[in-house]
This record gives sequence, C-alpha cells and structure tokens, in this order.
Amino acid sequence: MIETLTALSIFSISIVALISVTSQGVASASYLKNKLAASYLAQEGIEIVRNTRDSYISAFTPNSDWNTLFGSDGTFSNCGSGCAFNVNTLTDALTTGTLLSKADIPSCIDNPSDCKIATSIFTRTITITDSLGQMKVESKVEWLQGVTPRSVIFTEYLSDWQ
Repeated sequence: MIETLTALSIFSISIVALISVTSQGVASASYLKNKLAASYLAQEGIEIVRNTRDSYISAFTPNSDWNTLFGSDGTFSNCGSGCAFNVNTLTDALTTGTLLSKADIPSCIDNPSDCKIATSIFTRTITITDSLGQMKVESKVEWLQGVTPRSVIFTEYLSDWQ
C-alpha cells in the first residue's frame, strides 16, 4: 500500500511539473507572437510618417518646405504629446494630393480611443518632436498580455532632404 501511494505521489508530481512547463511554453509563444505583431505595427508607424513626408513634399507641393509639414503651423505640429494616424485617411489624402488638416491627426492624450488599432488588442501612439533641425519620430505600440501591460518603441530621426 505504501509503495502504491509513493508511486502515485511521484507520478502526480511529474504530471503537475509537465503541465506547468507546457503552460509556460504556451504563454511564451503567445507573448512572442504579440511582440512580433507590435514590432511590425511600430515600424509601420515610422513608415507612415516617412511616406507622408516624402509623398507630400515631392509629389504634391514641390515648392513647399519642411515647415509646411513639421513646422509650428504645419500638418504635424502639436504632436509633441502624441498623434494617432488614421491610416485610411492618410492614404486617401496622399492619393488625392490633399493637405491633411490637424483634425485628421487626433491627439492620443485627448482621446486615447483614437489610438486603438481597429479589431486588435494594440494601441499605437506616434510622437513627433523637433530635435536639432530634425524630427524625432517615436512609434509606440502597447497591448495587455493577460493583465501585464507590454510595449514596443521604435525611434527614428527624419531630416529635410529637399
């Protein structure tokens, strides 16, 4: 009887350890999947700003200068506290050649729901600040992994290439 109880307890401990290791592996795989998606979304945020700069300056208003987009009265001004970009609005504006208004770039600080990426768990905030004649573009993607907040941040400096 004692041998049977000892065998059952050893077997039970082994099964519990296997289940614990397996569940930890599944949680790690889920985290890595979300981190990879967040990295792609953060890089896309940088690319959106770069594409807007290049497309607008080179194709639509070739005589404009850097300040038309990034200056104190430009489209991307007042983004120091964070801007969320509606990708569809931005794509439509670039296709038709219309200048984006500041209303097309809502502040994430004023209305965090504007940062939510549709039908996903991710929130993207793009912050643009002036840094020694360049624009520092920071794209931050946040999500909840279970109850733990996670984030990925990409930063790039854009200059006036004209």
